[in-house]
Amino acid sequence: MPEYFVISDLHLGDGTPRDAFSSKVRLAMLNAFLDYVAGEQGMLVVAGDLLELWACRLGEVLVAHRDLLMRMSRLGPYYVLGNHDDHLQRIGGAALAYVNPVFGSLRDRLTLQFPNGRSVLIMHGHQ
Repeated sequence: MPEYFVISDLHLGDGTPRDAFSSKVRLAMLNAFLDYVAGEQGMLVVAGDLLELWACRLGEVLVAHRDLLMRMSRLGPYYVLGNHDDHLQRIGGAALAYVNPVFGSLRDRLTLQFPNGRSVLIMHGHQ
């Protein structure tokens, strides 16, 4: 059974200085985390607000972080919608998955079932 790695509230922006991930240091830290997840053959769960869509245009964010989003999509992530993800919800997962597969599994919540009978509910927390 794979290990699950959960991230939330990255708010990837448009690549301008107001984008927290325009910093090479923060981007390197995120890439190191993704390297670790891949090395462990883990499952990535994005627990909401991956993109900064309140202050930035979706197209600009997708262009600014295209390589990072494609890299994340290769991990086959689950995407749990956050309170800043209303734009994603309106567009719809199928249309967004065409743009980038990282958005192929939009959902309100995710329940992970484990062999020992336990389960974990993952929500963004704004509900």
